[in-house]
Amino acid sequence: MANWIKAAALFGGLSLIVLMLNAAGDIADATLKGLSAVPATSGGDGSGLWGTVDHTIRVFLADQAAHLALAPAALYAFWQLTGLLGLVGGFFGNAGQRLTWAARSLDPQGDVE
Repeated sequence: MANWIKAAALFGGLSLIVLMLNAAGDIADATLKGLSAVPATSGGDGSGLWGTVDHTIRVFLADQAAHLALAPAALYAFWQLTGLLGLVGGFFGNAGQRLTWAARSLDPQGDVE
């Protein structure tokens, strides 16, 4: 194959990657802006098994959101997304562990309990 064809294919592939990354950044930005505008919902009164877990998480995230520029609903959605990625990644070997470890390492306080 001629060198100019290889160079054109490489340039086209790199251009496509740049366009996809740009689109992914725009989508992530729009998603985060939309999540921060979501009104907080009550997590119930904390009764029952699901209410105990959900209410505790919502109260904790509401306390943490007071120090951040994010709405508690956005933090709750990110918490759910992290759990979902860990669950899905768990089906692919230890990828779930690595994904949740990476998300945990983003904690600015670095508290490990």
